[in-house]
Amino acid sequence: MKTPSSPSERSAALKDRSNPFTADNPLPHFYRNHDQSHLHKDQKSKMNSHNKKILLVEDDESNRLCLRDFLEHEGYICEEAANGAQGLKSLQLGNFDLIITDLNMPVMNGWQLLEALEKDPRLKHVPVLIVTGEDLPKTETLSTFPAVKTILRKPFDFPKIARTLTALFS
Repeated sequence: MKTPSSPSERSAALKDRSNPFTADNPLPHFYRNHDQSHLHKDQKSKMNSHNKKILLVEDDESNRLCLRDFLEHEGYICEEAANGAQGLKSLQLGNFDLIITDLNMPVMNGWQLLEALEKDPRLKHVPVLIVTGEDLPKTETLSTFPAVKTILRKPFDFPKIARTLTALFS
C-alpha cells in the first residue's frame, strides 16, 4: 500500500482545524466522574485494574497527556511515544497489549509505523487502535492492516474510547 501524503502535507491541510485541547483548556474532566453506581463492587474493582499495557503514540503533547490521563484513570498502564520511531523502539523493548496511534506525526508517521509492525513477526499481532483527525477509508485501512481493530476520530470521545477498549479486551 502506498503511504498517504507526507506529514507536512497533512499538517498544512489540518492547520485550520482547531484542537479543543490546548494549553488554555488542557483536559476535559467529565470522564473523571463516570457513574459507576449501577456496577457491583466486584465489577468496579475489575474495571479499575485492567493490568493491560497500552503504548500511546501521539506527537501532540496536549493530546497525548489528555489521553494518557484518561487511560490511567480507567486503570490501564500507559507508556508514551511522541512519534512512530519512538513507538517502534518501545515496542521492540517491551510487551504491549494494545497500540493507540495517531497517523500524522513527524520522524515516522502512523502509516510507516503500521508498515513496520506488519514486517515484524513479534509485533504484527499487537492490536492497534487509530485515533485521528483525518477522514479515512475505514474498510480499506482495516483490510490493509489486519492489526488495526478500529479507527476513532478526534476530538476524543472518551466514553466511546472506553467502550472500544472494553470490547477489545473482553
